[in-house]
Amino acid sequence: MAVNALSIDTLDAWLPIPLAFPEGPWRDADDWSDQVATVLPRGTGRAQFAQALRELQAVVPPLPGAQARMLWLGELERPQLAHVYVSPGSDEVDDLTALADAGLGFFVQTVTRTDVEGYDRAIHAVLTGDEQEPVVSARWIGDQSGMLVVVDLVTFEPGMLALAADDLRDLFQAVRLVTAPPD
Repeated sequence: MAVNALSIDTLDAWLPIPLAFPEGPWRDADDWSDQVATVLPRGTGRAQFAQALRELQAVVPPLPGAQARMLWLGELERPQLAHVYVSPGSDEVDDLTALADAGLGFFVQTVTRTDVEGYDRAIHAVLTGDEQEPVVSARWIGDQSGMLVVVDLVTFEPGMLALAADDLRDLFQAVRLVTAPPD
């Protein structure tokens, strides 16, 4: 069996943001953001929300190769993005904690081994930048179907990590690798 797709179950707290266009029924970021902004009642900042969505869609992921980008809806006035990455090689990693800071170059503050449905093993890590780069990150890393799954939220607002903690765990748990039999 080969992994050929990523699925994220529908979650109330997260909105998928296309990584590229065209995507589904949307020709471009303007199409997509205008349609998504209709969730707000008329006259409640719909145009500003659509503009913010276009800007978020253009954000470069913190690591190359993101397979999904998700907007946290818990605090719309301070939107936060999480990115989902999947890569082979989980069988080459004895201890997932060794990957806590992979690619980001931040300082690891905490690493917690945790049980998450759908994963053979998983960790949750909190990382911080330095004085020149006052950024924090919550990172979930897990082994699913022999693949590594990473969900990152990187922010300049440390309080966001606490506010979004449960929703971030739910996002990580909702990630499913879809397999298909070989041709």
